[in-house]
Amino acid sequence: MTDNQILKIAFFAQDRGQIYKIHNKLNPDQKKKYSKSPLWDLRFSISKKLSLIKVAVDETNLEMDKINKILKRKKEEVDVCLKRNKYIFFSEIHRIYRILAYVETTLIEMVSVTQLLIKFISYFYIHIFGERKGAKDVVKDLKNEGIDMKWNDELYFIRRGLVHHYSGWISFKKKNDIFELVFSLPKSVKSIRGYKKYHYDRLDTEKLNEIFGHFSQFIKDVNKYLIDKIKESS
Repeated sequence: MTDNQILKIAFFAQDRGQIYKIHNKLNPDQKKKYSKSPLWDLRFSISKKLSLIKVAVDETNLEMDKINKILKRKKEEVDVCLKRNKYIFFSEIHRIYRILAYVETTLIEMVSVTQLLIKFISYFYIHIFGERKGAKDVVKDLKNEGIDMKWNDELYFIRRGLVHHYSGWISFKKKNDIFELVFSLPKSVKSIRGYKKYHYDRLDTEKLNEIFGHFSQFIKDVNKYLIDKIKESS
């Protein structure tokens, strides 16, 4: 046995049910084309990113549970800071950075998955249907099919404000004795293209969950779109 042997880790895709649904609709010739094309690796990459997003969201929620317990123990100090609009000294600052890392990861990977799904459809047309269709054509087709893409522009803006051009900082909004996550954006975010449409100084959990909901629905809509197109080609 040599020292440089590699132990491979089995991977179970988060969306394997949807993958099988699409694959099972293909005829034998299409399945052969699928396996020899970049589609297999592309879908595998999308699946890994969806798994990463799930981990990041789960870890964000776990950190928020821990932070809420910390803030409850500091109730008197918290109440004074809220009343006087003062900053609180948060001794376990690593928890703040963990949430920043998890949320930034979620935003980055949501943008990446959206782009890869559009690329996947484009490749699907090329390798399975024998029809050239670029990313812009795919987006136009999805919109014509009634699939909502408006949220995607907002996701891009949020990603730019919190990750790409600048960086947000965390605050906590008290709601029914529970603290929820709020991201404060720097004033410089006003210079980003799209600010007039999405003039956010802060982003709360409700807005982030709304975007995530649209993203999740988009994945379902794209899978249904592909299955319908396969049926039409049969």
